[in-house]
Amino acid sequence: RLLIFLAKEKKYCVRFADHNGVELSLKYLRQKFRIIKQWKEKLPTLEKPFLLLNYCCEKDVNFDALKEQKLQKLIGVVSLFTFGYFGDMPKELQSFAMRFVAVVCSIDHIRAFIAQKHGERLLAYFVRFQKKTNPTEQDAKAIRSVFEALSYLCMVRSFQTLLVRQTEPYLYQVLLHSMKVYQESSSSKYVARSTRMSEDERKALMNYEQLQFAISVCLDGLALVFDGARDGGTDSGGNSQQQQQQSPQQNDADDDSQKHQTAMIAHFVANQNIDSYMQLLSHYLHSVTKKFREFNNRNKDEEKANDDDQNEKDCRRYFGQLCKCLSVFVALSRDAQTHDVLFRYSMQKDLISVMRVVKNPFRHRYAKLVPMLKICRNNVLMYLDHISTHRQFDAVFSRDFDRDVENASASSSKLPFFWTFIGDVLVEEYKEHPRPQLMQQFAHYKACVIRLLYRWLCRRVDGTKPLSQQNKAQVASAAEREQYKATYVGDKKVSYILEGMLQKYLVEILEWLKYNDLQVVANTPLVVRQFMLYAINMSKERPLVKRAVKNALTVARLQDIKRLMAAPHQVVQYNACLLMSTCQEFDDEMTATVKTIGADEILKGFQRMQMQQQEMRQKSQNQKPAIGL
Repeated sequence: RLLIFLAKEKKYCVRFADHNGVELSLKYLRQKFRIIKQWKEKLPTLEKPFLLLNYCCEKDVNFDALKEQKLQKLIGVVSLFTFGYFGDMPKELQSFAMRFVAVVCSIDHIRAFIAQKHGERLLAYFVRFQKKTNPTEQDAKAIRSVFEALSYLCMVRSFQTLLVRQTEPYLYQVLLHSMKVYQESSSSKYVARSTRMSEDERKALMNYEQLQFAISVCLDGLALVFDGARDGGTDSGGNSQQQQQQSPQQNDADDDSQKHQTAMIAHFVANQNIDSYMQLLSHYLHSVTKKFREFNNRNKDEEKANDDDQNEKDCRRYFGQLCKCLSVFVALSRDAQTHDVLFRYSMQKDLISVMRVVKNPFRHRYAKLVPMLKICRNNVLMYLDHISTHRQFDAVFSRDFDRDVENASASSSKLPFFWTFIGDVLVEEYKEHPRPQLMQQFAHYKACVIRLLYRWLCRRVDGTKPLSQQNKAQVASAAEREQYKATYVGDKKVSYILEGMLQKYLVEILEWLKYNDLQVVANTPLVVRQFMLYAINMSKERPLVKRAVKNALTVARLQDIKRLMAAPHQVVQYNACLLMSTCQEFDDEMTATVKTIGADEILKGFQRMQMQQQEMRQKSQNQKPAIGL
């Protein structure tokens, strides 16, 4: 008691550490825990040692004393015991004990040691007490500290692997259960902040914020396990960007983790509670999106009345939660097994709402929110890229507009917001500092949009072929064609969105054929080619579309395509030749232009080379001896 009393003064805390007090306290705690193995009723006696350590090891006092290598094993044992007995601890002790664990796990080498030495047992303890978590019987600070410690441990690669391999139950079940319990708790009800708050209101607000933090870590954990720890951490517990080249053993471990992840996703999709899980996630996304809009849409007068700085903090807090929840959907969307489930619980309205906010991240009034807006926009693009392979993508994002005959004379300005967002991202210029890593990211997410648009365009072009040549899985029924016959010309389906996109963006898309990034240059010719094929197939029925394509493909732009035909990369070369071949077949005038610029000779040479390679592959296959000879 005397030490705790003295520890309230910083100078005594420093002297305590200088005289080996931290090591003595840890040894005392280790011994007490060993005694408690036989007498659990003595758990309350741990309160004062933990309180003393928390006082003496604050970040502005003796935090560096915890970094000493000689304390590593002691801290690891105390942390393991704390997780092991957490569920049996009194309410007051839980917050003191777990607060200490959260503090020590913030140190790189200590969390790496704990994860590698005690990670498996520690995770088993976490799963055990989280099954019974109850915010009414636990202190909100203790719950926050548990998840704070977990979030630090999740930075370590070996611990991430344990999370993915956890079965019976899978970790996603534990985290979703915890999230549901915290979300339904009375302590998670929002409390409006004001200048005049009673003590009970302040406590309720603090409890609300603590549980929201716990939910945010649950969301991080869900994104991590559903993604199969794809991004990885480091074995040193530090920044993952500093991770060195992986060894063959690490690559084998990653392959094994991917197998566990695939099995876990299959279990998730087949789980009898899948409806409640998806409703929980989608409802949470809706609630935080609504809350963010509430603070984000406040005008300046309202901000001044409610404290401008606090309004910015609230905006960042709720947008952070929104990003974390969206990350879970992105991780799920990577596996095609989940696409049916994701479309069944469509979050289209919330997604469109988020897209409106993140469309121009640099224009937001809060500068500190800009990096989060950029990350969120990138996540939206990845999510759309993943789900664009599914047949329901068209039904959700384009079918209704293309079925409305009133859009027949639609100009490019009448396009749905979703498609203007996609088009603007596709043609936007790089605006940040010329750093290689940022430029690579920029090209990567632009490539996501190119892939999305290409898949969608292929399905639209397929609808303009004769009925017998169309993909049987996508052919509309006779009843549907009769109902929407005004949007058909014969058996060909008109796409008003495609035509609007062509008028508004084709010229700017062609400019990107000059870009020097492989991801962009390789796939942009494929997008342009699909626009051309639509115009060719609908040349009689929609002549204005063909004219727009022809006007966009000037001699200078055909020269850009010709330059790509001689590119050193085979994929770029092949796609450029494919586009030039389509240009050659577009009409007689363009055929003559292609010949004039000398592209036809390059095309013939490329076709001869392709035929030779095919013949060589055929000969190689024929010369292979039969198995067993």
